[in-house]
Amino acid sequence: MNTLDETKKTLSDMRKAVNGITEEAEELIHTANQISVDVKGKMKAVDPLVESAHDVGDMIHSVTSSVKRAASQNRTPKTIHTQESKQVQIKLK
Repeated sequence: MNTLDETKKTLSDMRKAVNGITEEAEELIHTANQISVDVKGKMKAVDPLVESAHDVGDMIHSVTSSVKRAASQNRTPKTIHTQESKQVQIKLK
């Protein structure tokens, strides 16, 4: 009979431990859900800023490309006359 009483006590203790773990797990899941909702809200708040930064980057790229294109079209070889009358062409970068 002593073994049966020990088994009952062990099962009772195990049920209490499992119930405690279950409650902690439920609290953890609830907290994780709250954090997830908070992060999603913050991401939505920052999203317009990220889009604006992307748009500024696109504009800068466009302006830089236009300036490079305009600069390359205005380049013409320069001729320098030396004493020996040989033509030398210099391309400026």
